[in-house]
Amino acid sequence: MSVAPAADATADETHVAELRSKKKGKLVLLPAIERPLRNEPFCVAPTKAPSTRTWAWQREELKACGHKFDTIGMFDSGVGGLTVYMELRRRFPQSNVIYFADMRRQPYGPRTQAQVAGFCHEILSFMKRQGCGVGVIACNTATAATFDFGVNENPFFSDFPIFGTIPFAAMAALAADDQHPAKKGMRVGVLATQGTCRSGAYARALADRAESEALDGAASPVSVMCECPEFMSIAEQGTVLAPHTRKVAEEYMAPLRSICAGGDGKVDALIYGCTHYPILKEVVEDVLFRSFGYDAGSIRLVNPAVALVDKLGELVAPPSGGTEEERGRGSVRFCVNADPEGFAERASKILGHDVSVSTELVDLQA
Repeated sequence: MSVAPAADATADETHVAELRSKKKGKLVLLPAIERPLRNEPFCVAPTKAPSTRTWAWQREELKACGHKFDTIGMFDSGVGGLTVYMELRRRFPQSNVIYFADMRRQPYGPRTQAQVAGFCHEILSFMKRQGCGVGVIACNTATAATFDFGVNENPFFSDFPIFGTIPFAAMAALAADDQHPAKKGMRVGVLATQGTCRSGAYARALADRAESEALDGAASPVSVMCECPEFMSIAEQGTVLAPHTRKVAEEYMAPLRSICAGGDGKVDALIYGCTHYPILKEVVEDVLFRSFGYDAGSIRLVNPAVALVDKLGELVAPPSGGTEEERGRGSVRFCVNADPEGFAERASKILGHDVSVSTELVDLQA
């Protein structure tokens, strides 16, 4: 099933063109020649972006250095980012959260990076104006667009750290432990949207992380990219257990099986490269272990939500005095720019409690 861009695509392109023309206080987009090259899906050799773009998110750690934040802004194109929200609330319940779902312009995957970068600038600006101390991009496609186009470098965000999923998921995929020792030339599978796959963001993040760990450059990780265009809509519609879902999962994940069949071994780690995809965990693991013959103990499955919240734990303000019951849970606002009823219905099913009261329709320009 193909997914067409939203009807307002032309207007969004106009918005991006306006951002290009206003360099002061607005988003400055890279010329096309400076953008990272798109990689082919399937086995992708790592590419290096210009040094000014590679690991640009390290600047965000400098912005956050020495600060603790009690209100966190988080956004995604829909309900997928709730996987990050749930992990944050589970581990740091005292945090106040403003969660924004871009219901009007989803899905992000088929859109251009320029369009998505414009959306990110608009949403992050809204979150800063709402009093958030840090912005969290709970979306891999939006993470790639934000850092590839330098949204985080805009002067308006000079005191507003912005963190996304990709660098921390890459770090988790390559991390060594007793069960998964470090080795050169790892194969890392990535299930992702078209936009994330074609941006090359994961290939670059994995290569950079391997370089920082002093692994042999000739044996840098190879990313095995699997475009999964329908997974996002399946998660949004709640049709995870439908027979069609199992069918498309085998189709999308076929590169992982072909590596095994080719006699070159299997991938060492698999990243859920979209925050919607852990919602399909049951189907993905069934295909991986039952159909493709992977051993559960031989492959690391990486949920970007866990990896990102590991980092956010360093930035969350500690709870105030008193017992946990006295401190209570932080506040939460669920914000959307369209279809608040639809979001509340889907989010309530995922979270296990009704969120209709705390869901509000907002104007991002407010």
